Amino acid sequence: MRKWGESTLERIEEVSIDMTGNYKCLVEKICPNALVTIDRFHVTRTSTRRVK
Repeated sequence: MRKWGESTLERIEEVSIDMTGNYKCLVEKICPNALVTIDRFHVTRTSTRRVK
């Protein structure tokens, strides 16, 4: 992602990641203006598994 350049990374508004959170710190460092969200697939999968 750093290859994209600082000006591009600063314009990113939202980044969707999985629920492990492994990428959260990275995204917060290199995309300072981005809102980090959890993608729907992982939320649905985790919820379904816990209900069963």
